[in-house]
Amino acid sequence: MIEIGFGLEGLRNNPAVEPNRIALLGFPLGANLALAFAALRPDEVQAVVEYYGWLPRKLQSRAGSMPPVLIVHGKQDEIVPVNFATDLDGLLTKNQRPHEIKIYDDAGHGFNFQSPPTKDTKDAWEHTLTFLHKYLKQ
Repeated sequence: MIEIGFGLEGLRNNPAVEPNRIALLGFPLGANLALAFAALRPDEVQAVVEYYGWLPRKLQSRAGSMPPVLIVHGKQDEIVPVNFATDLDGLLTKNQRPHEIKIYDDAGHGFNFQSPPTKDTKDAWEHTLTFLHKYLKQ
């Protein structure tokens, strides 16, 4: 967690970066870390994009202050079950936090790293860019 904080501090000190337009994006364990960081320090990031990750159970009580979250998951994921995504969706909805969820019916774990890219891979990336534009624009 400290490393993420140091990374964000470095970004904020970079004159090429707009310090109020920073998001975290992660895949499985990176998604877990991004969500955990946002739950613990919600004022330090403006959005989170998580691909097939989860919010640790011990941090779920902090969901009420999280920044906007995009949840991306494959329904056929056998490593991180899709219920982690739907549970997070329910938690953020219950806490009235801005978020979006995108479940890909035929996709499994790591679907966005397939080569050549699939229709779902392309759609997930477009959805990610749209979400970030929505929540990071001035």
